[in-house]
Amino acid sequence: MSSRYRALGGDRGYGERVRALAARTARAVRSDPGSVAALLVLAAALLAGLVRYARTVAYGLTTPYAFEYGEGFMLYFATHLGAMYEPVGIEPFLPTVYPPLYHLLVGGLHWLVGDRIGLFALGRSVSVAAAVATALLVAALVRASAADAGDGGTVDGRWSAVAGVVAAGVFLSTPLTLQWGVAARVTILGLCLSVAAVYWYLAAADGSRRQVAGCALLCLLALYAKQSFVAAPLSIALAFLLAGHRRRAAEFVLSLGAAGLLLLAALAAATDGQAWYHLVVYNSSQSVELARIAEFAARFVVAYPILLALGGAVVLHRRSLVPTVVLVYLVAAGAVAVATVGKPGSNDYYFFETVTALCVVAGCALAAALSPDRRLFGSGATPAARTLVVLILVAQVGLFLPGTPVDEPTGAAATAATIEGADGPVLTEDNSLLVALDRTPTHEPFLTTQLAAAGTWDQTPVVRSIEEGRYSYVVLLFDVEGDPTHHADRWTDAQLEAIAEHYELAERNGDYRVYVPASETERPDGESS
Repeated sequence: MSSRYRALGGDRGYGERVRALAARTARAVRSDPGSVAALLVLAAALLAGLVRYARTVAYGLTTPYAFEYGEGFMLYFATHLGAMYEPVGIEPFLPTVYPPLYHLLVGGLHWLVGDRIGLFALGRSVSVAAAVATALLVAALVRASAADAGDGGTVDGRWSAVAGVVAAGVFLSTPLTLQWGVAARVTILGLCLSVAAVYWYLAAADGSRRQVAGCALLCLLALYAKQSFVAAPLSIALAFLLAGHRRRAAEFVLSLGAAGLLLLAALAAATDGQAWYHLVVYNSSQSVELARIAEFAARFVVAYPILLALGGAVVLHRRSLVPTVVLVYLVAAGAVAVATVGKPGSNDYYFFETVTALCVVAGCALAAALSPDRRLFGSGATPAARTLVVLILVAQVGLFLPGTPVDEPTGAAATAATIEGADGPVLTEDNSLLVALDRTPTHEPFLTTQLAAAGTWDQTPVVRSIEEGRYSYVVLLFDVEGDPTHHADRWTDAQLEAIAEHYELAERNGDYRVYVPASETERPDGESS
């Protein structure tokens, strides 16, 4: 029988193990009641965060309408793979700026299960599974980091496991996971694969080709979920170099680059070159605005001040608590987020990798604080240090809890009932309505507006169709003649002017505004307007 097995109590009866655990718990309470009380408060806060996430998941899996703008297009392409990377000058006008991994995965699952699971529930199930897998990887990274850290101390496996569970709970409690860990979007899948690549580097840290191949494969999959996930490849390549494995670093970069370019060439060849335009040209046509960078950076600091402060303290003063690859991943993720969040259409999820890395670093700090043999910020892991780190995490989770879980538009069901019987095409800002009704979207307003501004898309066919009253309904999330909102930015001025002149408001359903051709005295379905 192995010593590890005996240390875990494998040769004792269940009752004896329970009594031993109770005795250790009693000793911990007597010796350090403050830390135990703080851990109980943290457990309660994390439980509240997990319950909130579970409720959001339950809501998302039972709601057949989108609570995020891009979900409809993701699910439409998942079930109509042949519609991806079509020329944007031909109706339907649907730019596809993401690689196809998520769509292939959801589409394959839909082919297997058919209509037994709703399309929105299926797409969101993939995101939920990726979020839970990422949380497990965060916990595993904390445990692996505790074993790998180079300060000469040791961490009891039980304490590193506790710290890993806490870090995973913090990740699942963040506002980013609450929304993007449920929505049918590509981001959480790419994040999961990126974190898996970092974990594989650490778990197989032997400088072998097996380590290189695993990292390259996972990074390739992450990039083909969303091409902005470059922080993990950068951090892994640099970690190889810093570890003295220059040959492995070169093999990693070359294998990843060659495989990525070959796949892109294959996609371009299969789509008559259109994949190149959609994935590269159309993405690069968006300009970066410094004001947007400042806005989202400020929002990030306000939402995660304690994780940032704790992560900064570890990076500046106790880098030995965290493996090099995790530290580099944290810095690279932050740099990539700042460099890309200034694009139109960007969102807080550009900082998702940074937040995930901060959760790992916080877990490493907690593991050191809980372990008597480790040194935290120049001192031993005293009861005061343990209590302080735990209360810091309590405060951060407490900041997460008041946020709104999902801020989806209201009135979707009533609007869907209105447009369901439309004889002609429907022009809508929320194309998830059409996907839910198994109708084909005609236009992706936000991306085509960006392409029109860059001069790479001709909006004349859409404007002419509006002027001619070709659309049975135009559905917006704002009043055309009211005060402009961010929703209006998804349309060109010419389109909005044409809607205001040639359509009239017929219904208000919650946040939705339903317009019909102004020249008609009856709606296209025959009802009076």
